[in-house]
Amino acid sequence: MRSEEYAMMPYDPIPWLMAQDDHSAIRARRQLGLDRTGDPQAAHAIASALAGEQAADGSFAGSPMATAGVLCSLADLRAGGAETVIAGGRSYLLAVLAAQPGYRRALDVTPGSLRTPCDLCGFFGPYEDRSQPQVMAHGASEMNHYRSYEPLLGPKSPVRAERRSSRDRAGPSSCYAWGLIPLSYVVEALCRAGAAGDERLQPAIHALLGA
Repeated sequence: MRSEEYAMMPYDPIPWLMAQDDHSAIRARRQLGLDRTGDPQAAHAIASALAGEQAADGSFAGSPMATAGVLCSLADLRAGGAETVIAGGRSYLLAVLAAQPGYRRALDVTPGSLRTPCDLCGFFGPYEDRSQPQVMAHGASEMNHYRSYEPLLGPKSPVRAERRSSRDRAGPSSCYAWGLIPLSYVVEALCRAGAAGDERLQPAIHALLGA
């Protein structure tokens, strides 16, 4: 936090943050270098608990967004002993990217070249099918995973999977929420998990820059 931003706040947030005990507070303190007594042990316990939730394919809940959320959380917690969990999550997310319809096409995409609305080379699409109930439900589930791990960045209320009326727009609210947010979050998580230089990540980066 920059000094001018801190000076504009009406109160000092640090005492409040230091008094909290939940996962998010421990994560924030470790990210800011404000460890409270016992935080390293608590971070290690959280990492151990997460390891027990990881599926055989390296995912969490079979979800790209949940898996990305765990990897970002572990990076902030700076907990030792999580290398196996991180490696499994990294492998899963790289496989998810490689399975996207436009993965090969994205290899040749240049910055700013995707001019068609919603064109992300098929990463986390297809947008034309988003009105189908099963697709809508999947999109809502993924965005709610994102919200649970990044509450300051996600939607302010749970994303609904079912429409309340024929005019209601359930599921993620825009094409950006369907494709751009998942793609950028997965790329961020992979970079934080040590895959920034992995060639398998390049098509996803090309798609982001192309958009």
